[in-house]
Amino acid sequence: MMDGLGWVTTLSSLRHLDLSGINIGKHIDWFHPVNMLSSLRTLNLAWSDIDIPSVKCVNFLSLNSLDLSINGICSAIPIWLSNLTSLMHLNLYSNDFHGKIADFLETFSALASIDLSSNSFNTSMPDLLCNLSSHTTLEDRRLVLNNNQLSGNIPMRLGQLSKLKNLDLSHNLLVGVLSETYFTKLNNLNYLVLTLNPLALSFTLDGFLPSNYKCFFTSSCSIGPHFPNWLQTQTNLQRLHLSNSSIRDTLPEWFENILSHIPELELSYNQIGANCHGFMAIVVTRS
Repeated sequence: MMDGLGWVTTLSSLRHLDLSGINIGKHIDWFHPVNMLSSLRTLNLAWSDIDIPSVKCVNFLSLNSLDLSINGICSAIPIWLSNLTSLMHLNLYSNDFHGKIADFLETFSALASIDLSSNSFNTSMPDLLCNLSSHTTLEDRRLVLNNNQLSGNIPMRLGQLSKLKNLDLSHNLLVGVLSETYFTKLNNLNYLVLTLNPLALSFTLDGFLPSNYKCFFTSSCSIGPHFPNWLQTQTNLQRLHLSNSSIRDTLPEWFENILSHIPELELSYNQIGANCHGFMAIVVTRS
């Protein structure tokens, strides 16, 4: 427990402040002392049991990394965040942020990673994700929006994020059919998680994914009835989850190549067998 953060005001040239894991307490005014640090570049207050004020302006305008994760903050995205246009990394994971994902985030041209997962955003897939296609710096392994209540279709322009490496939209209410067109320009994507959305992936017979994935999770999305042919090109797969994916097929001969090198494979709750009459659950893990 800390009595206050007044002491940080004496560190006027401070550029990096990490108080993560320290129980500051929701009754403590952390914001105003920190707000006097105009040279601050990195602020990490993860898991500190803090709340956020309803002010409109901030002084730490050069901040490029902000982590407020795991604090149980119950609020809309604060308006003062709109001043932090130099942000490269924003982590609001595991709070109770709710309502609309703020439109002003689309103006943050330096963003490299965004984690808004495990909150209570309950809007349709936000327009800001369409506009992120102009953010050529969004490349650090992360656009993470899982465990919210996002609904509607995934915008086609999301597929313009050519430098994106990590995309997690799992555990939402997203709908529609994703064809290979969505993935044509996602050449650097190696971690894709769409699990537990009422989505369908429908590729043409010769359809393929341009990227070489390490992790591909689409459990409880519709992929079947056949095993997707594009799996043949995925030589770097380490984790593949296709459980409950409406697959009703025999294991193709080329699937042996995947079995020979993949450490983690999940195919349960599909109908896989010699004549597709039986039920076969396959879970393979290797240490």
